Order: sequence, then structure tokens, then C-alpha cells
Amino acid sequence: MWPLTYWPWRGEDFFQSVFAVTRNYLTRSPVLESAGPRIAFQATETAFDLADDRRQWPGCFADSRSFRRWVNEAARGEARRRMITVDPVPALMLQLNADERQLLHWHYADQFSVERIALMRHDEFALASNLLPLETEEAWQLVGETYESLVSAYERLCELMTDGGLDGGPWTFPW
Repeated sequence: MWPLTYWPWRGEDFFQSVFAVTRNYLTRSPVLESAGPRIAFQATETAFDLADDRRQWPGCFADSRSFRRWVNEAARGEARRRMITVDPVPALMLQLNADERQLLHWHYADQFSVERIALMRHDEFALASNLLPLETEEAWQLVGETYESLVSAYERLCELMTDGGLDGGPWTFPW
């Protein structure tokens, strides 16, 4: 049972496997081609540090498959957190309007879900202490609107990259 299974589940080659998957995820984008390996390595290290930290919680992972999926997803999340710091992304982000920049920072750097972003954008839901955040149809409508705004901001960022000669088709910049 977890955490005694950490080292057997981790195995000798798992770090390299996670690194390779994360690197491949990043380097499909022309924007991240050169920085991708460095970011992937840092992200993989952080994911394994987080996994090691989870050893304090017995039963955190039910089996090796869920542990391995979690580590891969944690590495991808850490990579996404870092990829908006790669040149020319910060300069391109400054060309977006304030709402677009904020949405993309919350999506990438903070890894907030669309639901969380929607609640943060609308005080009547974020501040309601007696209402579960997504209990109403109105709240779900705001989530849909937030998703559309987030996709629009992402598309604008990719458009700026393409205009700057960084067209990678559907992999201009990872979502």
C-alpha cells in the first residue's frame, strides 16, 4: 500500500519515460522547440518531488497505474505552468487585452479549472457563502461564457505567434 510502494512503482526508468512524454508534448510547438527539453526536465523533477511529498498520505494512490498517470499529468501541468515564460510568449501576452492575459495566466500559470475561473470572475458566486458554487443554471452559463472567453484568448495568442512566424498548425502552442 502507498507509500511503501513508492519505489517499486517508480521503478528505474519511469523518470526518463515521464520526461520523454513531457518533452514530446512541448516540442511539437515551434515556440517551445528549443526550451522544451529544459522545461520538461524541470517539470518532471517537480512532479517527482510532489509524488515524494504525497508519501505522507497513506492510500493516496490506489495502484501503480493511477500513480503513474498522476505523475505524468503532474509533469504536464508543471510544464504548462512554465511554458508561458518562454520567449516570445511574455511579450506576445502583453499584446493581449487585460482580460485575455488574466485568463491565460489563470489557465496556464495557476492551472485553475474553467469552473474556478468563472467563479473568480463573478463576485456573486465567488463570495456567496451559503451557495455551492455551481448549483444554479446561471452559474453553468457563466462557466460556458468563461470557456468561450478563454478559448478566444488562446486563439488570439496563437494568432500573434503565427503572425510572428511561429506557425505550428494545431501545435502552435499547447492548450
